[in-house]
Amino acid sequence: MQFRKRLLSREGSSEVKLYESLSELVDDTLCTRSANTHQHKISCLDRLCSECGVCKFSMLPGELDESDVQISWERYEYKNVKVKGDKMIRKLVLKLEVSLHVTILHRHSVLEYDGKDSTAEEPNIVTEQFFLIPDQKHDHHYTHYVQNLVSEYLKSINCEISVMHEFTDGCSSQYKSRHCMGDVSYSCSDFGYAKILRNYFETSHARGPQDAAGGFIKKQADLAVIRGTHVIQSSSDLFDYAQSNLSTTADSSKCSRRIFRYVDSVNRDRDRNFLPVKENRKIHQVRSFDDGEIFVRKLSCYSCQSCIVGNYSTCMNDAQLGTYNKIKMVKESEHNDSDADSNNDEGVDDETNICDFVSNGTIFAVKADDTDCPYYILRASKDPIILRKTATDKWGASYHQGNKVIHGYYFNTIDNNPFKLKLLKRIPAIVPALSVIYICSEVDIDDNGLINLNESLHGRILRCLDHE
Repeated sequence: MQFRKRLLSREGSSEVKLYESLSELVDDTLCTRSANTHQHKISCLDRLCSECGVCKFSMLPGELDESDVQISWERYEYKNVKVKGDKMIRKLVLKLEVSLHVTILHRHSVLEYDGKDSTAEEPNIVTEQFFLIPDQKHDHHYTHYVQNLVSEYLKSINCEISVMHEFTDGCSSQYKSRHCMGDVSYSCSDFGYAKILRNYFETSHARGPQDAAGGFIKKQADLAVIRGTHVIQSSSDLFDYAQSNLSTTADSSKCSRRIFRYVDSVNRDRDRNFLPVKENRKIHQVRSFDDGEIFVRKLSCYSCQSCIVGNYSTCMNDAQLGTYNKIKMVKESEHNDSDADSNNDEGVDDETNICDFVSNGTIFAVKADDTDCPYYILRASKDPIILRKTATDKWGASYHQGNKVIHGYYFNTIDNNPFKLKLLKRIPAIVPALSVIYICSEVDIDDNGLINLNESLHGRILRCLDHE
C-alpha cells in the first residue's frame, strides 16, 4: 500500500481505496457475506465462484506499469523438517510450484520455416528459446529427454543437423556426471547426428541468457495473475498461458520465437548408468561420434582453423589446451570385475561434493537446523581442510579429528531484510563441508562486507534443499 499511497498523492484518483490490512483487501475480492453469517462461502474462498475473484481488485495504471512493479509469485506449504536431536517438526517453507528448463537454440535458418535461407556464403543464424515445463527433477534422464524434444523439433522444421554443439554449466547431476557423459556417447545414434560436442563452463550453477528468458516467462505470468486476466495455479496452467500468449516475440527481439513443451513424466527406466570417468571434474569438452566412446580434454577450442572446420584431431592449440583422450563408456549392466576397462575407476571424481568447489573467498550457502532460517550464507576464509585435531569455533560448534570442514565468516541480515546481509568479520566460524548446498557465484561483496541477494537466488537455494 505504500506504493499505492505515493501514486494517489500524485494522481489523486478516487477509484481505488487504501486498505488497512490484507484481510480487508481479500474481502473486497469475495462476494458479500450473507446476513446470517460472518463467513464467506467456501466456493468464494476456493476461488471457484464465477461472481468474484481478483478481477474485483481495482488497480491504478501506475501499478500495472511493468517497468515499476516487481511481483513475486510464491507458494508456501508445511513440510516435515529434521532438526537437532533427530526430531521432526512441521515447518512452513517456500515451495516454488513451477520451474522451467530453458534451452537457447542457435541454428541456420530454414527457408520454408523462417522465410530466409542460410548458406555457407551468406549464413543466417536464427535464435530461439525452447522451454520445457515443468523441470522438477534434475538428472541425466531429464537432460536426455530435453535433447530428444529439441531433436524432434529440429526435424519437424526440416533443419538438418550433422554436428551439435552444446554449452552447459558443470552441474554434475544434469550434465557432467559419468551417466551424463555416457548419454553423450550414444547421442549420435539416439538423435541422428554425425558428431556431438558438449562444452562445460565452470562447475557451478551458471548464469546466462537462459535465466533472463525464464525470468521473462515467470514475470509475464505474475502480471497476468495480478491483473486478473488469467488463473495460473499449476504447471499445466502456466504452459497453456505461455503457449497461447508468449510464443511470438517482438520484431526488435533477438529471439525469433519461443517454443513450449509440456512433460508429464520422464522415462527413467533406461539402461544408461555407466562406470566412473577418471578426473571428470577437469574435463571441459566432450565429443563423440561412435556409440560408447567419447573423446575428452581439459579445455575447449573454437579459435583455430582446424577446430572451426571440424578437424578436431589436428587442433593447433593442443599445447595450451591439452590433447584429446579416448574413453570407452562401460554400462554398469555390462560390467564385470575382470573387465580390462576397470582402470577407469582410478582417481574418480564423479561422486564429488559441491563443497570441493569452495575456496578462499567463496560465498556459499549451508543447510541450517534453524527453525526460522533454512540456510545460512558464509564466506570462506580458506580452502576446505580435514581436521587433524578437535576444533571449536567462536560460535561454540565443535568438530572432531578427521572431519572435513570449512573456515569462514557468517553473513547477518540488516534491518531484518533477508536479502541484505553484512559479513560478521570478527566472529570466525567452522561449518561441516558436507553442509554446503549452493555456491553463490553470482553474488558480489563490496568493500564494507555487504551483499545483496534476491528472490530468484533464494528460490534456487531452496530448490537445492528440496533435493537434499
